[in-house]
Amino acid sequence: TALVAPASHLVLPSGTVRYNSDLLTEEPELVDTDPQTVVYKIRPTAQWADGTPISAKDYEYSWRVRTLRPAVPAAVPAEGDEPGAGYWLIDSVTAADNGRTVRVRFTSPMPDWRSLFNVLLPAHLGAATGDITTADGLLASRDAFTSWPEWTGGPYTVSASAPGRQVELVPNTAWYGAASPTLEKLVFRFYDDRDSAVAALERGELDALDLVPDRAAVTRVRALTRVGVGLHISASHDWTHLDLNSAGGYLSDRALRVAVLTAVGTTEIVEKAIRDFAPSATPRMARHLFPGQPGYRDVLSEVAPEQGSGRADSALDGLADAGYLVDGGRLHAASGEIVPPLRLRLAEGDPITGDAAELIRDQLDRIGLAVVIEPTPDLAATRASGDFDLILRDERDGPFLAPTVARWRGAVADDSAAWHNADSAALLERAAIELDEGKRRAILNRQDELMTAAAVVLPLYQRPRLLAVAGGCVNIRANPSGGVLTYNAQQWGLP
Repeated sequence: TALVAPASHLVLPSGTVRYNSDLLTEEPELVDTDPQTVVYKIRPTAQWADGTPISAKDYEYSWRVRTLRPAVPAAVPAEGDEPGAGYWLIDSVTAADNGRTVRVRFTSPMPDWRSLFNVLLPAHLGAATGDITTADGLLASRDAFTSWPEWTGGPYTVSASAPGRQVELVPNTAWYGAASPTLEKLVFRFYDDRDSAVAALERGELDALDLVPDRAAVTRVRALTRVGVGLHISASHDWTHLDLNSAGGYLSDRALRVAVLTAVGTTEIVEKAIRDFAPSATPRMARHLFPGQPGYRDVLSEVAPEQGSGRADSALDGLADAGYLVDGGRLHAASGEIVPPLRLRLAEGDPITGDAAELIRDQLDRIGLAVVIEPTPDLAATRASGDFDLILRDERDGPFLAPTVARWRGAVADDSAAWHNADSAALLERAAIELDEGKRRAILNRQDELMTAAAVVLPLYQRPRLLAVAGGCVNIRANPSGGVLTYNAQQWGLP
C-alpha cells in the first residue's frame, strides 16, 4: 500500500520518522496541546492519478472511514483495535487554504500522532460508492478499499494482482514526487514459508528477498553471494522475551523468579541460537526502547545485572538464602518438596525460539530445575489462559511507542503474568497520554525498572532481518526498524 496510498510520515532505516516531503510542504506541526491540534500542509502538486488534488477531504475521509464518525460517535474500541486505533481520539478534521491545509483536533492526547494518516484514501472515490455521511455508506466505501486498488496517489499503480500470490505495479504517470520511478515494472511475490521464498531466489526468480531468517535460510542465501547476490543481516525491532507466570505455584516466590532469570544466560542464547548466522546479534537489555533511539538505557544492566547473566552459582546462592536446597540434582523448597518441572511454552515451528527453549532448559537444569518444553499452535491463547510457567514470546515494535505501552498495560490488567503493581500501572497510564517525547521515554524507562525488579519478564534478543539483493539492483535498502522495505521504491533501479 505504501506505493499507492500516500503517507504523511515515513519510517527510515535508522528508525527515525520523517514527514513525506513528496506529499507535504513541511513537517506537520503540533500547534496546541489543549486540545491537541496538529496542522498538515499539502503540496499544491500532490494529486491522485485521475488528476483530483489530494486535499483535506482525503484526511477527513481517511479518519471517518476508520471510525464511522460522525454516524457512530460512541462504542470506541479498546486501544490497539482495528480499524480505528488512534483515529478514535480525533474530534475533528477541518480544512483551510482551499483544502491544502489540514487541521486535526483530538479529544484526548495522542502522543503517536505521526503514526496516523499513513494510508491516505481518496475521498472522491469513497463518495462514489454512496452517502459517506452515514454509517452504511462509510461501511460500503470501506469495503471498496479492501482489494488491491485501481487508484493511486503514490509513485506506482497496480497493473495486475493474484490475491495471496503476487501483485504487479507500473509507474504512476501522474506522480508528483521529486524522484520519478525508473523501473518499468515491480512485481511483489508472497510465499507461505521461508523455504519456498529462498528456493525462488536460488532459481533466479527474485531480484530481492526480505524476511526474518533462520540458520538454514542464511546458509542458503550466503551460498548465492558467489554468484553476485548481496546479503545484509541486521537487528530488527522484532524481539523475543521470556515471561514467568507469577500466579500461584512456586513462581509466585520472587526469590525463585530471580534465580530463574539469573540462571538464564542471554549471551549464551544469542551465541548459540543466532550469532553464528547473524554475527552482530546481541542480548536485548530493555523492554520499551531500542539501542540508537532517543532516551535508550540498558535498564537491565543498571537495575539487575545478574538477570540474564547465566550465573548458576549466584542463582544457587540466592536460592540457599531463601531456604531452597539442591539434593540429588533437583531443587527442593524450604518445605522439603521437590519443585515440580516448569512448563515452557513457545510457538510451534520457529527454529530460533526452539533453540532458545532448549538452551533455557539446559541452563535451568544447572540449578536443579527441570523444564518441559511444550510448543503450542496458538501462543496468544496459551498466554491469555495462563497455561504456562514460562513462555517465550515474540513482539513486533517500531519507532512508535503506543504498542509497547498498550502491551504492558495489558500485561498488568489481564493476569497473563499475574504481576500487579500500582506504580507501574500509573506510569503506563501517564505514558499513554504524555505528548513530550523526552518525558514519555523517561516514564517508560522508569516502568521498565519496576518490571526488572519484579523479575517477571526477561528480554532476550532482537530477531535478525535478512535482505538479499541480486547483482545489478540499486538503492534497495534494509528497513528493519519497523518501517517498510518500499519506503524509497521510486529510487530503486538498475545501473
